[in-house]
Amino acid sequence: MPYDIKTASVFGGSSMGNTPIYAEQMQALGNLLAELNIEAYIGGMSGMMEALAYGVLNAGGQVTVLCVPHQTNGALSDVFQSANVNIKQLERDNDRTVALLESDLWISGPGSGGTLGETVRGITWNVDRTYRDQTLTPHFLFNVERCFDDLQAVYQGSVDRGFGADETMQLFQLVNSVDEMHKVIEAVQKNGQKKLHKVSQVTPSIPPSFPASRR
Repeated sequence: MPYDIKTASVFGGSSMGNTPIYAEQMQALGNLLAELNIEAYIGGMSGMMEALAYGVLNAGGQVTVLCVPHQTNGALSDVFQSANVNIKQLERDNDRTVALLESDLWISGPGSGGTLGETVRGITWNVDRTYRDQTLTPHFLFNVERCFDDLQAVYQGSVDRGFGADETMQLFQLVNSVDEMHKVIEAVQKNGQKKLHKVSQVTPSIPPSFPASRR
């Protein structure tokens, strides 16, 4: 069944990073979202978020910023003074993250602790949905300069150690370029959301071969 994607939450760092390629690729991602008529939801107004917003607005798209008080103490940059920017003030960081995770699509870009936290929280939300027989929110990790290779390895490691099912690796998808992002978004729009069986391996009791405890 087709999936109508109207909003995409994009997670990214508040820094521009140590090479221009991060901002360049986020700007190109913003261009793509605007071309696909997908409104971008972001949780900040600097670094990767500013680059993405710049790309969206340059292509005639719409941006909604979900922010908390400490982010709006200073003057807004020119990027966020556009008529196509909607700024929503929330009181707590947790409220902002929850609001971001209510969009139709999640895209994680380059970033640090906050970005990785939001990324993992999204993956965890989708894990919970596998237990409730619910469809998943499509979650794409924009793998600029291989920035998500290590995170993918962490999840693959849990599967290799018997703690996760093979389907664990379908909770998210690494995407290596803007052209590839275009293709995977169009595929979701055409084919719809996916459902997965429970992705955690559950061992309900201690196996007979488990050694007896010693005091």
